[in-house]
Amino acid sequence: MNGETFAKFFLEVNKRIGDLINSNDTTDKLGGIRAINELIDLPCEDNPNKIVRLASYLRTILGQQTDAAIVVPASKALGNLARSGGTMTADFVEMEAKRALERLQENRGESRRLAAVLVLKELAINAPTLFYVYVKDFFDCMWVALRDSKIMIRESAVEALRACLDLISQRDSKYRQPWYQKIFEGARQGLKVGTVESLHGSLLVIGELLQHSVSFMSKYHEEVCDLVLHYRDHRDRLIRRAVIELIPVLANFDRDYFLRNSYTSCLAYLLNVIKSGYVEERNAAYLALGETAKAMGSRSSLELLSNLQDIIGAVMEGLANRRNRKTSCPEALLCVAALAEAVGESLEPNVDGLLDQMFAGGLSPELTVALKGIVEH
Repeated sequence: MNGETFAKFFLEVNKRIGDLINSNDTTDKLGGIRAINELIDLPCEDNPNKIVRLASYLRTILGQQTDAAIVVPASKALGNLARSGGTMTADFVEMEAKRALERLQENRGESRRLAAVLVLKELAINAPTLFYVYVKDFFDCMWVALRDSKIMIRESAVEALRACLDLISQRDSKYRQPWYQKIFEGARQGLKVGTVESLHGSLLVIGELLQHSVSFMSKYHEEVCDLVLHYRDHRDRLIRRAVIELIPVLANFDRDYFLRNSYTSCLAYLLNVIKSGYVEERNAAYLALGETAKAMGSRSSLELLSNLQDIIGAVMEGLANRRNRKTSCPEALLCVAALAEAVGESLEPNVDGLLDQMFAGGLSPELTVALKGIVEH
């Protein structure tokens, strides 16, 4: 295909993409996004113009849509476009970063906050060098999204924070410690505000700091343990689930401290949640139980072995529920895999009984993971 023919073909393709993007049908929009993704790495003589055109389509979607089913893939496509490089990339990243930060701070911009935090996350991941200059601005305004009334916006905001923490951890910056301090102070403040949204956002942020700023958080570890576990019996399920998910993070951060001060009470708490908690909390507790056991490793062998039968009993109950789709608990299988890694051959006397229950619910990816864990450990 000669240059002129290809140019006509490409013009027609762009027209079709425009029609899909502007359609009222969700499937059409998703098709348009998919087509944009395919065109990003396509060699083209007029690549700068291609980037401008494709960015314009994505900007249209992200500026108008609030449906996560559309906004999420559109933001990923925008990230792919930023990653593709080229002479226009710097200007493109600057424009999109500034636009997203502005939308994040709008007083009446709730409907566009999801798109804003998703775009910022993708830019931080796909164009870290260019996005680095906007990290401080994100840290300054991220709390609007982290305390939003919608859980998906809060969780997407913490994903953007994670991407930014990854970014700054790779650079020997004099600003890194002050940034960590400011973020931690913001989390503390959110706990004092006391609303479910602010509590949830702060707990999510604390989890990210524990995993991405180890040296900084070491001096606050005891305080953070007390803060997090203080909310384990909170009236709201979302807060209780956030605490459950943070338990293995606390265990990983300082294994010796956790074993001395929190292991026994956290193990009892997780077993109690598995026995009597709501389904979402129970499922999270199975994962947390397994991951906590893995985190402690040989340090907790005696404690784990002394409680192993209680743990096996809880796992068996979860496996039995796999027969009933309404109470199905694939997380129990993942807990088996983690336990096998944590206690090794000590699990062997229980394997026969476990296998019967494991296969009772049929084949699944989680069953494969569990069986692999048993065989390897």
